[in-house]
Amino acid sequence: MIDSSQTNLPIIARRLVRLAAFRALQDANLQIPIYSPGDWSTSSLRVPEIKVRAPGERKDSTVKSMATFTTLVMLEIQLRVSADTEELLQNKLDELSYRIEEIIFKSYWLIKVVQQIASCDVEEEISSDGKTHIGAVKFTIACELYEAFDPLEDEPPLTEWPPKDFIPAPLEEMTITIAEPPGTPLVGLDFKFQN
Repeated sequence: MIDSSQTNLPIIARRLVRLAAFRALQDANLQIPIYSPGDWSTSSLRVPEIKVRAPGERKDSTVKSMATFTTLVMLEIQLRVSADTEELLQNKLDELSYRIEEIIFKSYWLIKVVQQIASCDVEEEISSDGKTHIGAVKFTIACELYEAFDPLEDEPPLTEWPPKDFIPAPLEEMTITIAEPPGTPLVGLDFKFQN
């Protein structure tokens, strides 16, 4: 579980992506304990569980002068469940894997901070421990972000992230006006969204 001491640290790309994914999974109320960070290997007694971590990243420079990067963060999500039969286990893994993909790929929290989800690799493992069958699915999701480090800018103050009381407001209406040269009639679009 994430405690308040983790939200008072400076935000680096790995941490930002990990916390966004953790928040998305928490908000989905899957009725499964979610840990981040967590010991990756656990005993068979501690299932079901979901673990979220971001163990690595790669920064590729975008320009020669200032330190600006396209950063690729490797987000890992591991789901572990158990069942009495292989068939029940496979069904649980498939159902929960589908739900995790839906949650992560549609997450407001994650999409807000990344430029793109560059790739997703999925590995599945099933084993038997006596009468209990244990299965794990590991998602490795490559999340691309832009980072810039300006040597003249002051270090930002420590702030809490994600905000505890933020709820995205539903979009009800949008007006788009296309800028045209003077003397040209204005062209625009109005959208009204219905629930």
